[in-house]
Amino acid sequence: MDISKKIFDPAKNQKKGMNLWFFLTVMLSSNIRTIIYVFHVCHLIDLRSIDQSELTEEYLLQSILKLCGDEKIIKKGHLREITGLNKDTFNDYFDDHLKEIDLYNRRIFTIKETYQILNFWQGDHQWERMEAYTKGELAKHFTQSNYENLAIDMIDNSIFTEQEYQSRHYIKPADVKKFIVNSIENKRISLNPHDTIYEKSYYSLKVFFHLYIVKEYFI
Repeated sequence: MDISKKIFDPAKNQKKGMNLWFFLTVMLSSNIRTIIYVFHVCHLIDLRSIDQSELTEEYLLQSILKLCGDEKIIKKGHLREITGLNKDTFNDYFDDHLKEIDLYNRRIFTIKETYQILNFWQGDHQWERMEAYTKGELAKHFTQSNYENLAIDMIDNSIFTEQEYQSRHYIKPADVKKFIVNSIENKRISLNPHDTIYEKSYYSLKVFFHLYIVKEYFI
């Protein structure tokens, strides 16, 4: 039975005590308060016995990763899809990291391992879009489509050496974040408050909260 059938299986939902419409509401509207509320209702935390200051994004994220356990459910092909890379480019960007965290020969990962892999791609736990950036869209956004100026800016801001930049077909989100932060500090660019190319969020917490809900109730 595939996951879509499991989601709409009344017997499965009743057994787990999860109402489908409640699930959809949580998935669509979840913020940090929703996550805390769901954890409390499911007796995963007790709001009467925990200091409210402890309920940080990092605390909730680490709690979710522990709850997810050691079941391997995320395939490497899924990671290629969400990062927008093919097999060869994925290997170019991730092989060294996978070797470093001793996951190089693996083809399927636990949710906690998936976090380790994608956190490298994002650079920190404040995740943005998951797909790799092209040089074309970055040039259009920051240098009026001037590729030469983009190369100069990225090299001058110590994101890449010239050789590294020339070898990159795509730019990972972690490097784009670093480029933007360094460029703002050096007053080379300014960002509109509503600019969607770089907007801090609690996205990693939200992603893994959703993964936990799907794993716990529908897989």
